Amino acid sequence: MKASDVRKLIKPIENAYSEMFSGRVYRVGKGAVSVRNHSGKAQATVVGVHGFLENHCYFTQAYEAPTTELVLLTCSNYHIPVNGVTPETPHWEVPIKHLEGTIEYDACILNQALANLDRAFIGTIHSFCAKLLRERSVEARIDPGFQEVQEEDNVIYA
Repeated sequence: MKASDVRKLIKPIENAYSEMFSGRVYRVGKGAVSVRNHSGKAQATVVGVHGFLENHCYFTQAYEAPTTELVLLTCSNYHIPVNGVTPETPHWEVPIKHLEGTIEYDACILNQALANLDRAFIGTIHSFCAKLLRERSVEARIDPGFQEVQEEDNVIYA
């Protein structure tokens, strides 16, 4: 890569298109990570990284299902193509040591997001309750090593 090519990549790109967005936008270095709200139980997660001349609105339109969790990366020095959301600086952001506008820099943005974004619990209500009870065993006054009753052992005592 020539030095002149690097200069082209770090030149800010003007806002060409934006849309209303319901979710959170995290400013990470010179880039951003947007996490769209979803109304149903997440059945799939899509991580979208738009191309050099596109923005992530393509993904919001292509993956509209209310059960799709959508995590979108806006590369360094690109405009954030959303309205209605104020970008926030996440507490987990760490400085990126790579040159802005490079694949390495943008990969660091994505890695920080994936390592720190809240993840949904996927499981049954029984496993969720067991997890919660183990985390709060002192308050619940139970042994944290308890075992759940298996279906075949489920006997009603009168």
